[in-house]
Amino acid sequence: MDNKETFGHILEYVNLNRAKNKLLRETAENDLKIHSYQSRITLIDNINEYLADDLTIDNVRQILKEMKDSYADRLDEKRILNSELSKKRREIRAKMREHTVVKK
Repeated sequence: MDNKETFGHILEYVNLNRAKNKLLRETAENDLKIHSYQSRITLIDNINEYLADDLTIDNVRQILKEMKDSYADRLDEKRILNSELSKKRREIRAKMREHTVVKK
């Protein structure tokens, strides 16, 4: 194989890898959108369960406030969990660095 063929194969490999990565990013983005839409459907279902014909506007506002507070609490819990997971990842990376031997 000459240099031109090798270079051509490398370019093809790079282009295929970029295309694959682009598809992975698009898939991940679509997964996030799907999750968001599913969450909205669940939220609407939850609101619909609480609503009754005899509720006043103040009752509805109170229900919405309680739901918002509940979701805000869950969001805080997830952020705290992400922070803890990030700390563990940093600790693991530091341990991995300790095991890496640089040869000169």
